[in-house]
Amino acid sequence: MKVDIIETKNPYVLDRTKYKNEVALTRKNADFIEAVVGLDSNYRVDGNTSNEESAAYCFERMKKHSEEYDKLLELSIERIDRTNSTHLESTIDGRKRMFEIIKHNCPTPKDLKRAVCINPSKTDYDNLFYKLCVTMDNHKGDKANNLSFASKFISYARKFLIDDTSFSKYDSVVSRKLSVYENIYVDRSIKIVNSKFLNKPSKRRDLNDLEKQNYTYHKYIEYAEAIDSILTCLKKDNGIIIDKEEFDHIIWYSSKGE
Repeated sequence: MKVDIIETKNPYVLDRTKYKNEVALTRKNADFIEAVVGLDSNYRVDGNTSNEESAAYCFERMKKHSEEYDKLLELSIERIDRTNSTHLESTIDGRKRMFEIIKHNCPTPKDLKRAVCINPSKTDYDNLFYKLCVTMDNHKGDKANNLSFASKFISYARKFLIDDTSFSKYDSVVSRKLSVYENIYVDRSIKIVNSKFLNKPSKRRDLNDLEKQNYTYHKYIEYAEAIDSILTCLKKDNGIIIDKEEFDHIIWYSSKGE
């Protein structure tokens, strides 16, 4: 769908959509927000493959130092969790469980590289991403599926092991706005439901642990498919190309205070 934009020549004022007055998916907005992200010390360090304190460094080193794989894998999990506030530590032995799942399914860096190339699908329950969505107990006596961490780990590994940024990170801020952007960019007949892509399996007392894992997995697939549809329509109907990281940053930075 062609979207009319309220443009401004001021480089520090974001373009907005005339319909709904939302922050627009434009090249100008993407470039500006990427510059802002570049000033954030956490993200600047975390994406630097030369910085020994970064998750990026761990994946980069895995390529040539397979003998350090276990240590680097543990460090990458800890750094992704800490930098992205994915709260693995709120679950019982969360970081340890994630390490054990990845190590069991991907004994070597080559195995990990192959595993992160597999895109989730509605009929495939034998991929690494699905296994990382396992239901775990948390310290409050409830359950968690750690979708945010699972998607971010796959995204990081994919980016720094095979230079591919096509895996969407799941984020609750983005999920709340996704239905709005579907309505604006894909089809105005799509009903705006802010909770449509929220992953809340813990609220479903009727589901067992496996069903909650499946619920989380399919919620992510719906989320990723919606982003694909938006970016496809953005390119086809508006002639604008932005990648998934840029999309994520535009929505997150412009909506996190709402």
